[in-house]
This record gives sequence, C-alpha cells and structure tokens, in this order.
Amino acid sequence: MMTQTPGLFAAGDLRSGSTKQAASAAGEGAAVALMVKAYLQD
Repeated sequence: MMTQTPGLFAAGDLRSGSTKQAASAAGEGAAVALMVKAYLQD
C-alpha cells in the first residue's frame, strides 16, 4: 500500500495492524506490485 511518502510502498508485516500471515503478505505483495506498476506509468 502506498505510504505518505510518494513512491514508497509497504506490504505484509511492514504494515501497521498486519495479520503477519504468509498468505496475507503474499496477497498484499501482489496488490502493491500492481500499485507500483501504475505509479511508475504515471
């Protein structure tokens, strides 16, 4: 997920309130990868 710093993203255990489960981290990692791709294309 995008942080307050432009161009800085966080996923998995780095996020506040994270469930710290591997499946959650993998899913968030995939979501963040798509966000980064969109960010770089803008």
